[in-house]
Amino acid sequence: MLIVKYNNQFGFKKGSGCGYAIHTVHNAVNRVTEGGYTTNICSIDLSKAFDRVNHYGLFIKLMKRLIPSQLLDTLVLWLQNSWSCIKWKSVFSKFLKLDFGVR
Repeated sequence: MLIVKYNNQFGFKKGSGCGYAIHTVHNAVNRVTEGGYTTNICSIDLSKAFDRVNHYGLFIKLMKRLIPSQLLDTLVLWLQNSWSCIKWKSVFSKFLKLDFGVR
């Protein structure tokens, strides 16, 4: 269960989301610029970050951290043999090999 601790949290919070976050940032920027100050904003969209994890890059990083070889072998087998399909009602699509992403 996720416990929300901050009023300025927008993700994983019922009734909140991107539109509310944009509105909040817009209001904050307006308040600052109306006071004669400059505003700098930096943002990053991580919504698809986990879909783009390169398995081989992950294996190399894990090897550099000296994880036990048995654990690495298990992860390699698991990720190299990952397949998925789409089910709509009772119909399944063709299975596709998953070469990127985190399960």
